[in-house]
Amino acid sequence: MRLDLGLGTAVPVSVGAEATAELPYRILAHVSVGWLPSPYVDLINDIVIAFGGYDETTAELVEAALQDSFVLRLAAGYRPFERAGFEVLAGYTLAALGGGLSTAEVAEAASGKSFSSSQAREVPIDATVHNFQIGVGWRFVFWDRLVVRATLSYLQCFASTTTVTAEAQAPRLQPQLDQAADDLEEYLDDTFTTYIKVPVLGVGAAYRF
Repeated sequence: MRLDLGLGTAVPVSVGAEATAELPYRILAHVSVGWLPSPYVDLINDIVIAFGGYDETTAELVEAALQDSFVLRLAAGYRPFERAGFEVLAGYTLAALGGGLSTAEVAEAASGKSFSSSQAREVPIDATVHNFQIGVGWRFVFWDRLVVRATLSYLQCFASTTTVTAEAQAPRLQPQLDQAADDLEEYLDDTFTTYIKVPVLGVGAAYRF
């Protein structure tokens, strides 16, 4: 068994620490933990907008929901050739525990529901996004200990749970605001599962134990 521990990035998904174990028969197990920085969210939005997925208004909501999320990536794979670094991997990616604030005007423009009329100036949004990924990679080993990996994969969201919380300044307006929040949650969940489909380029360096 071989164990590689190091740091890496998967653009535009995460930056963090990662570990890869090679088990008997060249079976691979991979785990990484990190976070989703705001520039990576911007890149996701740029990709989706470029392909006509959604507009800039929705992109602002996506950024508010996903910024600085914790990212957990789990994958299993296989290295088919004993003397070559080629490998194939498939697995699961979770993005959660992030989120931020959107202005009421942006939330209202995207969802078509009234937030500003309920005097809610800012709308807290966070999302838990579940994704699958599949890809290929190549490992380079130097001096028997330093391992450099490059991967290219495809990631797609298959489920999402979005939470929108806002409080009306006037209690009588809270039911209206709650309904608007529910509608925005549904809108964003549908947006994630419909449009979050991106290529992922991974690069990492690790020490082999």
